[in-house]
Amino acid sequence: MELKIAPLRAVIEQANVQSLFKLATQPAVKGVYRLTAFYPDRRAHHSIATLTYTAYEEATLEVIYIGAFHNRPLTHTITWERLEQFESALRKAGFDKLHDQNNVSVYGEDCWLLERAAGSFSKSILLAPHRVEQPYTTIVNAIDAYLPEMIREVTR
Repeated sequence: MELKIAPLRAVIEQANVQSLFKLATQPAVKGVYRLTAFYPDRRAHHSIATLTYTAYEEATLEVIYIGAFHNRPLTHTITWERLEQFESALRKAGFDKLHDQNNVSVYGEDCWLLERAAGSFSKSILLAPHRVEQPYTTIVNAIDAYLPEMIREVTR
């Protein structure tokens, strides 16, 4: 898998964001989600969306578009209701037990790396958002319905 996701890891490095593990192990942080979107045709800026939530505040979503806005994050506040709906959909899809979607090519189609971390636990999957294959479609639909800011494209 590491070879497959090398371009996505390069996007994360370009954004100069903290590691998921480092974010997830900070005091009071209950969990972190990160979605890295890679567009091989370069029609849009690659993006890294990091959602962090604690027990005390609403969740914060920071989205960085590589090469746009001086790589500064756009920040959004996410309500508990939206976060809970998103997490419920991921549980129904069996996210924590899923493997990467089959035959995803980072060079031939849009792809996403969706990661989740809580404490020392972490999980990630590689998926192609335009393919209609369950349970991956459930995950794509959940992001689209509850956290559309994560996947908003900024064209070049």
